Amino acid sequence: VRPPRWAAEEGDGSWPTGGRANVDVPGSGAFALIPGTTVDNVPRALTSTPVGRIVAEADRPGSVVIVLAPPVLSYADAVALVDRVEGVMIVCDPRAVHRSDLERIREIIGASGGSVLGALLHPGRRRLTRSERHPKSARRRTGGGGGPAPAAEPDAPEITGDPTETLGLRSLTLPAARR
Repeated sequence: VRPPRWAAEEGDGSWPTGGRANVDVPGSGAFALIPGTTVDNVPRALTSTPVGRIVAEADRPGSVVIVLAPPVLSYADAVALVDRVEGVMIVCDPRAVHRSDLERIREIIGASGGSVLGALLHPGRRRLTRSERHPKSARRRTGGGGGPAPAAEPDAPEITGDPTETLGLRSLTLPAARR
């Protein structure tokens, strides 16, 4: 996989924001992450020159461009992207999305001329409760000085920032009949 040509261009601040982060993933190669921006008029943004530049770059052999789009069931704008890409990977929280929702998404994408590559079920981080965000101080509860910080739950997973904790990669080989 090669990073898009415009990802390597230095000093070109025209798209998307002029910034770039290079990420080296062991066993998978290096990727250039190009941050975009949030826009108010999505249909206009989809037909803009910068998006056309990204889509044209994705047409090159060996290039992969990943676009983070809004939820398909909530925004018609996400469906507008379907005809501009080769495949759609659905990412969802299994606690919040029902199987019938996934079937509906597949139908919508198929009717728009796209194909679903698969679904990645990823339980997002839950929102902290108010007591977790603002714990009362030990002094207020016990009337004494600050004691040791409370220990983490013993069975709580440690978050180290290692992407292999939440990301499982598997190679996909299509049968000869589907190629």
